Amino acid sequence: MRVHRANRWFLKRWSILREQAWPAGTGQIVLSFDDGPNREEAVSEALLDVLAEEEVQASFCYVGKLMERHPSIVARAHRDGHHLVFHTDSHTPLPLLFPGRLRQELQQTATRIEEITQSATAAPRHFRSPYGFLPPQVSRVIEEEGLELAHLTFFQTDVWSGPFWADLHLNWMKRAVQRHQGGALVFHENSFLIPINKHWLPPTLQRFIRWAKAEGYAFSSYRDAA
Repeated sequence: MRVHRANRWFLKRWSILREQAWPAGTGQIVLSFDDGPNREEAVSEALLDVLAEEEVQASFCYVGKLMERHPSIVARAHRDGHHLVFHTDSHTPLPLLFPGRLRQELQQTATRIEEITQSATAAPRHFRSPYGFLPPQVSRVIEEEGLELAHLTFFQTDVWSGPFWADLHLNWMKRAVQRHQGGALVFHENSFLIPINKHWLPPTLQRFIRWAKAEGYAFSSYRDAA
């Protein structure tokens, strides 16, 4: 019981989890994707194709140094009207980054995005911390930088999942959305440390979007938060 309570204390205070925050309870869904672009550009392109076909906007939490390797993906996401979110330049766990280093990574990422998109207004206004950690010193930095938190209503551990787990994640996500009457959720389009086959994600995403629409849910963006 003590461990359970400790975990809940951590999730409430030192993580990006916000179970009661918008869009929970509103029938709206915010889609986000972490850790991209994928090392196989075909996966990221297919995700963007699905979103375009379904006319759904999403938030992409791209890692800065991966943006440098796959600039065409970032440029297309911006061109398609998706929401770009700070996810640091190195994907280092934030408890290991001093505030000065975090500020430096935010500036590096903003510069990359501006150069890739050729837009001075493309710099993100939302922040998603790697691994979901949000210690107090990080909260202070994002507040001082005028950033909003790209929070989650619930976590899904799909980062290491290959094709075998597609149906499990789809069904789990459906139940979580029903339980929270909407919510801000994340799929991992890339496994950051080691290669994982993510070709299952675009068709699974399309199945989820079509299910959600049939159930009467609407798709929104962190930019639409009240």
